Amino acid sequence: MRIGILGGSFDPIHCGHLSIAEEVRVKLHLDKVVFVPAYNSPHKNGCFLSPITRYKLIERAIKSNPFFTISAFEIHRKDKSYTCDTLPQLEKIYKESQFYVIIGADELQQFTKWKNYQWLLAKYKFVVVNRPKYSLTKVKKTIRERVKIIKIPGINISSSKIRQRIRNGQSIKYLIPECVEKYLFR
Repeated sequence: MRIGILGGSFDPIHCGHLSIAEEVRVKLHLDKVVFVPAYNSPHKNGCFLSPITRYKLIERAIKSNPFFTISAFEIHRKDKSYTCDTLPQLEKIYKESQFYVIIGADELQQFTKWKNYQWLLAKYKFVVVNRPKYSLTKVKKTIRERVKIIKIPGINISSSKIRQRIRNGQSIKYLIPECVEKYLFR
């Protein structure tokens, strides 16, 4: 099987995450995309929503897409989540599958800060999607040459902007799936 792996805080999941997953799935003919929410991301200082809430929101958001699924592996670990630890565990579940790790251009710019990034690049296929305001030319050429770059429609949505809008009492309609919005404001 050809499986996309989309990890992150998903704090909260939004339409950009879903669009990225679907665009990559279609363009690379993936059999499925696994969303892997982090319990505690090593590159962020905490989350707005609890790990369980973020997991439940992802479940709701992906329910209508039969090609999407979710892994609770990092949530159950209850610790910092590193991609180099998670992928071998997912390999035990999805035996004899080819993984395509989906990241944004923003993550690629800081990829050399990832734990065991050279091992990850040697073992797994990385798929990088464009993000507004992030240039791939700032990334080391040796890394750029080892990833597959996929152009997707420009989606200028981020979880941090959504959290700010919630704090300011502004609408987040059409930025997140309706089922996620209803759960957050029940």
